[in-house]
Formats: sequence, C-alpha cells, structure tokens
Amino acid sequence: MNYLLRSIILLVFIQVNLLNAQDFQGTAIYEVKLIDAVVSTLDDSTLDKDKAAALAESMKVFHSRKRTFVLNFNKTESVYQEEEQLELPTAPTKGMVIKMVSSGFGKTYKNLVKKQEIIERDMFLKEFLVTEPLVLIDWKLESETKKIGDYTCYKATGIIPISEAEEEAYNKRVLEQEQRNSLILGIEKLLPQNITVWYTPEIPVNHGPENLWGLPGLILEVNDGRTITLCSKIVLNAKNNLKINAPTKGTVISQKDYDDLEQKKLREMRESRR
Repeated sequence: MNYLLRSIILLVFIQVNLLNAQDFQGTAIYEVKLIDAVVSTLDDSTLDKDKAAALAESMKVFHSRKRTFVLNFNKTESVYQEEEQLELPTAPTKGMVIKMVSSGFGKTYKNLVKKQEIIERDMFLKEFLVTEPLVLIDWKLESETKKIGDYTCYKATGIIPISEAEEEAYNKRVLEQEQRNSLILGIEKLLPQNITVWYTPEIPVNHGPENLWGLPGLILEVNDGRTITLCSKIVLNAKNNLKINAPTKGTVISQKDYDDLEQKKLREMRESRR
C-alpha cells in the first residue's frame, strides 16, 4: 500500500512538473544596431551625383538607427517582431524628399515541434505568410562565459547555410544587374553567414531572435559581423498569459515563390515608367 501511495505521489509530481514546463513563458527585449552603417555605392546612371549622394546619406541614417525588437516565447513557440516607431529618421537633402520605408517584415513565428517558420511580409499593400522549414544551424559550443545582466551566458559560434531560395534569388538579381542599369545597391557575393552568440541555460528554451534557435538556452546576444543584437530586458512567467499564435492573415507562400513574385512586380514597375 505504501509503495502504491508513493508511486501515485511520484506520478502526480512528474505530471505537475510537466505542466509547469509547458506553461513556461517569457518576453525578451532586444536592441539591434549596425556595427558599420556604411551603405554600398549606388549603381545608377540615371541619377546625378548630388541626388545619389543624398540618397546614400539618407539610407545611411536610416540603417544606423537603433531598433527594438520583442521576442515572446514559451517552450515550443516564439514570435519575434519590431516595436513600431512613430517616425523613421531621414537625412537633410538638397531639394529632395526621400521617405525611408520599412523592409516589409512583420512577425517571425517559430514552432520548434513542427520545425517551421512563418514570416509576415507585405508587398505592394498585399499581405503574405512566407512559410519555410526552420534552417538548421551548425552550432559549435564554446567554454567561454560572460554575464549579460543577471544571467551567466555561454559562447557559441554557428554557420547559417544559404538556402536554395536565397541562392536562386541572388543569381537572378546578379543577372538582372548585368543586363540593365537600375537604382540598385551593389550586390555582394552570397556566402554562408558566420555568427557568434551568447546563450543562457538559466532560461531553458531553444529560442533566439529572428531565425536563430537550437541552443540549450535562450540566446541573449548575437554578432553577425554587421549587426549586434543584445537583450536588454527579460520578463519570465508574467501573470498575464502570453498568446503565441501562428499568424494567419495573408496568402501562404514559399520563400522562393515570394522572391519570384517580388522580382516580377519590380520588373512591371520599371517597365511602366518607360
């Protein structure tokens, strides 16, 4: 009888712990800033030097601003999105009005059970849900540690591979640039991305900002050579339950099909201006 009672108590204890693990949730605030805000030279024979310089300066100011992102997460899902800004910075120009617009990215949703990522995108006032398998990152865990806030973090380095959609879109952009002169940034050679991150096992989730995941703890800092992403605040298990749901508003599309459609729309815009 005592053995049966101990078994029942142990079973209840395990079930309670499982429920607590499933209910584990939190919010992390990240500050993102470019390491170097230098913008590539514009390649466009239709712009005079003053206009090209003014546009390049505006883009430099736009990209150098500090951006704030919010990551809501539980054990298996997360949503990452930028906090809205009332105004985007611009640079003074000589008689030109230049409006800088966002990249068209909305929420990035990750589901670790389904190994799926869904990104909200908008193109010409139409909403899309770019749905792809999660990118597998080749992580190398290091022994080096440091403190970020109150958390002990461990260093990891990773390589984010080039996806088929990225490679195909890159090849198309290179081909189009060779065939015409256009207002387009210089296209850099496409290479796998090397990153250094710091994660903390004290927050036992496999999430991170943007498309990063797969480490034995929440990623608090990222350096990809161009930007530094640093967690500035963490709130765990707040009283108000977080609602982490996959986005549903928009046309479901693959990254490859989205890139193809975007290039098609841009070609149509260029042709209509002729």
